[in-house]
Amino acid sequence: MKITDLEDKIDIEYDVSDVVRVEDFGILMKDYRVIHFKECHNSFLGRPEREMQGRPYVGSRNTLTTPRYMKFEERLEVILIKFPTSDIFYAFAEAIRQFGYDTFDLS
Repeated sequence: MKITDLEDKIDIEYDVSDVVRVEDFGILMKDYRVIHFKECHNSFLGRPEREMQGRPYVGSRNTLTTPRYMKFEERLEVILIKFPTSDIFYAFAEAIRQFGYDTFDLS
């Protein structure tokens, strides 16, 4: 399954190699963009799945596509980060959890 089979709107697309690091406030990208966790969480406020075990959702993740990806919605923009391997994918998800946030599993 391809990403485009599931996502009809993608504004910005990154590879995980474009990520500088994950911080407590968000994800820093090489192009100086910051994906802010609080703003991304606001996108989930109208949904029933707002948090997991007290950790607010800031995005969604999908393991059924090739490549795997995480999706973040910030200021009406849909931002995708693609991952070449499951090890990198799950390590990235864990890095987000270390700062008290989580991603919703679409698969």
